[in-house]
Amino acid sequence: MFRFLMLFILAGAVLEIASLIWVGGAIGLLPTLMLLLGGGVAGIWLLRSTGANAAAVLRSSLQDGKSHERLAGTTVVRILAAILLLVPGFFSDIVALLLLLLPVDWWIARKAARSVGAGSPKPGAGSPVGPVIEGEAIEITGEVDFESPDNGAGDDRSLALQGPDCHVSQS
Repeated sequence: MFRFLMLFILAGAVLEIASLIWVGGAIGLLPTLMLLLGGGVAGIWLLRSTGANAAAVLRSSLQDGKSHERLAGTTVVRILAAILLLVPGFFSDIVALLLLLLPVDWWIARKAARSVGAGSPKPGAGSPVGPVIEGEAIEITGEVDFESPDNGAGDDRSLALQGPDCHVSQS
């Protein structure tokens, strides 16, 4: 897997350099630099607006109690596109623009929502942390008092629960 990742990164770098040389030869150095600067500015703008949108989606999902997997998927796609726009080169910019097209965006968001939905437990399907043990709890009211016993044992402490209902001492 690591070799595949390194090969992918190397191929991406070669494609970026080749696209810079090709575009620079076609339109010149200054317009190429302006396009690279414009792509970076667009990436920063997209990242900032998507971050604010992600915060609003998270806030609304917490208030509504609903999960917005599709909006979360769209947010992830837009953040990835913004990062690709920040990478200097034209190949990554073309991939970012393809990610921002609505049909591609919706398709990826739908796939992400399905994968997230498949991994989440369904209501009544059991607890994700283990078996549920039915039990009963008794509330003890009163004060908790830490007393040091005066038996010369050093740091030994006993816990005494005192209240109107009980007096329990435990060492």
